[in-house]
Amino acid sequence: MAQEDSPETDTKMEAQTRPKNFLHWEQIYSRGDLEGVNIFRSKIPGGWLMLIKYFDSAEKEMASMTFVPDTMHLWSGSENFSHEDSFFQD
Repeated sequence: MAQEDSPETDTKMEAQTRPKNFLHWEQIYSRGDLEGVNIFRSKIPGGWLMLIKYFDSAEKEMASMTFVPDTMHLWSGSENFSHEDSFFQD
């Protein structure tokens, strides 16, 4: 019996064929006044590579990238932080 193609099978096949240094980007969703802003993260050694894409006042696509240290990759992406949370304190 032939194995059916499924998203899970496709993902496993992609993982086997992609280059070792392949960045897997996942979108991070945010609440607040961020219309037109897309936030992505990619797990890298020592933390997360963040990519923020947006449009400026002239409707030109812009991007910014930063590194967020998190050596144990504890940030699940589903936490609800505010600027007052200890996560953001020195």
